[in-house]
Amino acid sequence: MEAVVDEARPGVLVRAIGCEGHSVTIERAVAGGEWLPVRSGFPARVIGGEAAAYDWEAEPGTRVSYRAVGEQTTASMVATVDVPPLQECTGAACSTWLKHIERPGLSVRARILHPDSPSRAGRGSFVEPDGAGVLPHYRSQGLAGRQGSYTVRVSGWDALDALDRLLAEPGTVLLHANPAHGLRAMYLAVTGAAESRPGSTPGWEWRDVEFSWRQVGRPWPSEAPLLVPSWTWRDVTRDAATIRQVAGRHPTRWDLLLAGTRAARSA
Repeated sequence: MEAVVDEARPGVLVRAIGCEGHSVTIERAVAGGEWLPVRSGFPARVIGGEAAAYDWEAEPGTRVSYRAVGEQTTASMVATVDVPPLQECTGAACSTWLKHIERPGLSVRARILHPDSPSRAGRGSFVEPDGAGVLPHYRSQGLAGRQGSYTVRVSGWDALDALDRLLAEPGTVLLHANPAHGLRAMYLAVTGAAESRPGSTPGWEWRDVEFSWRQVGRPWPSEAPLLVPSWTWRDVTRDAATIRQVAGRHPTRWDLLLAGTRAARSA
């Protein structure tokens, strides 16, 4: 096994070596916890005895282990890496990543201001008996997940447009923040957004965008494509006149994926 920490964003590129069969499942565990399938490694196709996955859900500031399992492959080796934490919080803002799960390229690094206190609504139904003054019965289903709102401060049109594309895209957003700010990692469904008027914050280039959210479960990870966020075919072919030149830069599939991480650290 080999795991490479992405230098440009909080993610890990993983390679399983010496695989047999047509596919394997690449799994992740944090600090000796439960093994869970990596989204793009469930399954991971075996090509030339190797399989690869990109773990976009690896949490910053954690030690993560990876293994590969399959019908003809035994998880005899484990690769472990430390995902660097996000920068420390400064003032009222918290350094975060808002990661789009289904479309990683839309993810943004953001500064979240002090969030509102989340709430949890009750789930259940009332049964109203006949008769004046008779109290109802309540069939409780417990509490729903958390819901609330976050305010993101951005500077400039490009940052505002990138945040707007993320919030408007259907799917699930994973919040990763510096734990010093008291925000835990959560999967979120965006339920609304409101943009501040120009000039309402110091400096005309700054805008505050408040978006409401509801906590959801982790989307089922099966059959997700292998994608390195923001690593596109345009990046692969930049300044190359022919496909042969591209192949010379990246002789193997692993070389091509590794170039997208711009990383030099592996384990």
